Amino acid sequence: MFLERKLRKADRVRKRRTRVRIDEMGQLNGIRNVAGWPGTWFHRRLSVRGLGPVCQVAYRRTARVTTTEVGTIRVTADRDIRVWPTRELGFVDGPGSLIGESKVLVELKFPVTMPALFEQLIEDFKLEPAPVSKFRLGINELYGLETPAPGNPGTGNRGETDA
Repeated sequence: MFLERKLRKADRVRKRRTRVRIDEMGQLNGIRNVAGWPGTWFHRRLSVRGLGPVCQVAYRRTARVTTTEVGTIRVTADRDIRVWPTRELGFVDGPGSLIGESKVLVELKFPVTMPALFEQLIEDFKLEPAPVSKFRLGINELYGLETPAPGNPGTGNRGETDA
């Protein structure tokens, strides 16, 4: 399992991700963590901000990666995006609520300059860039809340395309 924090500055998204064993998830419930546990930084952020689970999001992802003249590039396509309400750590079973029945979220990742291959992909499939977050889509689906990022009237991360 990954504990992850995304931070957006201008048009760049930075991610901090730590792998922990799934049976260690319960450590996030405690007031104090076990010294030396790799997820301590994440637990500290949850505690300081008073954060806890509000939903579970799942989706089917197709990912492709290759190396080009501009460096390593990656494209992901997420579909069958579903959300479940929850206030507990753990995983919820059942069908969940489907978000955007015919939507596929495509994310194009590249180092600095958009490669010609992605420009062609955008043109061929008439992709329209839009800020989007699967978490925020889920919150809106479950609770009818729009949750714009601080200082941003949009609802998500740049670089993802709602196609």
